[in-house]
Amino acid sequence: MEKPPVHELQSQFLDFLKSRNALENLLNTFQGVVVVLDPQFRIVFFNRTAEEVTGYTQTEVQGMNLADLFLPFEEKKGVKDIFEQLLSLGLPNRYRNPWITRWGEMRYFEWSNTVIRDDEGKVAFVIGMGMDVTEKEETLRTSQVMRERFERVFRTNPLGIALVSGDSLTINDCNERFAAMLETPRSQLIGKDLVTLGMLETPYRFQELVYRHARFGNSLTEERALTTATGKTFHGRIALEPMDLMNEPMLVLTLQDVTSYVQVEYRLKQISADLGRKVKESSAAYETVRRELQAEVGRRRALELSSRRLLDIIWEAGEAIAITDARGWVVYLNKSARGLLGLDEHTPIAQHRSTLYEKYKNHPIVVEKILPALHQDGLWRGELDWDPGTGEPVYLSMTILAHHDENGEVQNFSLIAHDITEEKRATEAIKREFQREKEEAVLRSYLFSATSHQFRTPLSAILSSTELLETYGQKWDWDKVSQHLHRIKTAAQQMNVLLEDILKVLRLETAREPLRVQPVDLRNLFRECADAVKNALDPQRKIFLECEEQHPTLLSDSDLLWQVLENLLTNAIKYSSPQTWVYATIRPVESGYQIQIRDEGMGVPPDEIPLVFEPFYRASNTVGIPGSGLGLMIVRKALERIHGTIDFSSELNHGSVVSITLPHLPQPL
Repeated sequence: MEKPPVHELQSQFLDFLKSRNALENLLNTFQGVVVVLDPQFRIVFFNRTAEEVTGYTQTEVQGMNLADLFLPFEEKKGVKDIFEQLLSLGLPNRYRNPWITRWGEMRYFEWSNTVIRDDEGKVAFVIGMGMDVTEKEETLRTSQVMRERFERVFRTNPLGIALVSGDSLTINDCNERFAAMLETPRSQLIGKDLVTLGMLETPYRFQELVYRHARFGNSLTEERALTTATGKTFHGRIALEPMDLMNEPMLVLTLQDVTSYVQVEYRLKQISADLGRKVKESSAAYETVRRELQAEVGRRRALELSSRRLLDIIWEAGEAIAITDARGWVVYLNKSARGLLGLDEHTPIAQHRSTLYEKYKNHPIVVEKILPALHQDGLWRGELDWDPGTGEPVYLSMTILAHHDENGEVQNFSLIAHDITEEKRATEAIKREFQREKEEAVLRSYLFSATSHQFRTPLSAILSSTELLETYGQKWDWDKVSQHLHRIKTAAQQMNVLLEDILKVLRLETAREPLRVQPVDLRNLFRECADAVKNALDPQRKIFLECEEQHPTLLSDSDLLWQVLENLLTNAIKYSSPQTWVYATIRPVESGYQIQIRDEGMGVPPDEIPLVFEPFYRASNTVGIPGSGLGLMIVRKALERIHGTIDFSSELNHGSVVSITLPHLPQPL
């Protein structure tokens, strides 16, 4: 679209402001963005705040169509419709939309628009006043993503889960599985406390157990009989895990129906008691046995039938059940136990005569907890982590019973195990996600705090030179004025470099998009990056590259590799004399390549080498050399994303050596 002459637009606007000569100064002092448009959506006026936020000056944008310059493609039609409606109705309106700045950054503004009419009542101009709400928008978006992730884990979990207030012990929310287990609608459970629902004895009992378990880093787990809304009773395993959720003290409660597990345990105890009683009865006098032989045969047949039924129940039970002899040799495995050990249903146990006891007898938990409990009480109950040979641990809730003969000697052990791996992983996934979000928030807070400190020096230089120019600018000669103008320019450039480095750190720290893995020619990439850095800092600097392969090709992300090389070459040139060389080598290593960059510069004092990767840290011998102190931090963050490593060594007044190792990354399918 052809731009109308700038002087024509300025003339129209100045004529309109003749009776309002203070309006332009007022708009320039407004803290928000102010834009004046003509009815053709062209920019007539652009206040100072708008220039600072967008990176464009008023001279550059005057006469340009606002939609073509600032609006994303998908926003253009909607904003133009709002503008046409404003022209036709003439009433002030408010709306929010994004702009694209000169640097490609997306900024969000909340607008309040007003129509200005001429003497004939026609629309002459539209004044738009906007407030930058980008940080608020990003905060809302981050919060929404966190809530959506937690909601997916929470709603789709196969376990019964409820969120409980850490103060009142009332249920704030629960998933459908939790409500189904209690046969109560979710809406009726919310607001109920755990004591009323029968999940805790008293609030004081809860406080005592929670603090005791939290001290040792374990969750609170209890088993108790629970009653549903319809009067049905089941045995539930309740686990409470303290968690800081959305900055509020909360508890994650998981509920699992272990009725069948308890029933099997109870039946096994009955069998053990019955067997002991029968053994005692069988020691009666021979004559008594003969007289009651026929009745005993009948009773034994009934017992055999009952035992077969019980074995069928045990075979099909969802819990893994194993029976061993006194030495620990396995004599029986049900279907679930065979699946856990990787055995099919028909493989004879005799083909696998390895013993569980021999394998685990020296394990600390066996020596310190299980064996003492079995000797004292004949029962141990707890949790174990077990490696089935796949590399992924399986977490089991286990009960072990010792069965004795009439003389008190152990004859058998029975083991009942329930897989609680998914429950553990679900809880750990929630904790890891919130911990990562918390760490990112701490980093952003630290960077913003440190940035304000780093900006003080260049801002002070700009303010002091500006005040001197305002006071003595008319009296000084041009050399004096030029000296202060150069000082202002240098300070502004320092602030710009600092801002760009901070944005790079934040983008690397909070990156969500996947890596763009592709074949990268390291030799060509290094040469292109070296030319770019030389042109920016010292075009005459000599860089020697030694490469063992003609075209060393690495599967990685070229953008992140560029950031690493750019910062390392910038440091090598900036902190060494112009007469020295920079030396680099590229050589293949196992599973990737190694790049080494060596300079002959000032080096780093030995006691400061461990600090070079800290944000905003600069060595004590770099005073007077511009820099942000974030270069090596950017290198480390970029290498972490592409699974690379870095080794830094330096000798004072002799230079520094940086070696980075870059592995091949798997290409996406």
